[in-house]
Amino acid sequence: MRIGEYLVGRKLELRSPLSPDEVSKRINAAASLIYRPFGLCEVIGGSYFGFVRLGFFTSDLQYNASPVLFGRLQERLGSTEIRARFGAPIWVKVIFGIWSFVFFLALWVLLFSPAGLAPGADWRALSIIVPLLIILPVAMHLIGTRNSESELERILEFLSDYAEARPV
Repeated sequence: MRIGEYLVGRKLELRSPLSPDEVSKRINAAASLIYRPFGLCEVIGGSYFGFVRLGFFTSDLQYNASPVLFGRLQERLGSTEIRARFGAPIWVKVIFGIWSFVFFLALWVLLFSPAGLAPGADWRALSIIVPLLIILPVAMHLIGTRNSESELERILEFLSDYAEARPV
């Protein structure tokens, strides 16, 4: 999953012939609450207050910022419409924004401040550290989201099986 798609989220629209309350009950009955140890591969999350949030749990060592499906349950002519996005959890977006701001502020001050680096500072170390601060988060993201397509398929399969919700 590309970083832009991960941060914005992939739009999904699903429909179920069931009522929103029935869809919510079925999702909550079938999905694990938040965490089950011992590496069970399953859909986790639930539906509360007219919203649904589902992720896929693979192991205790999984990437903590895996994409999740988050959306709203809306009634449409006696059926349920689920308008959702599959992407980064909100806390990841907040941390990404803070990290980007601090990184670029530090880089700006370092490069354009009259004080800048002290005379005799090690520019070689800086030329290694700055690229690492860019490359390492991207590499972690690519490794952590490598199975996101199959996880999305499993979540959609879960919704199809338990809530009779199918993509429109």
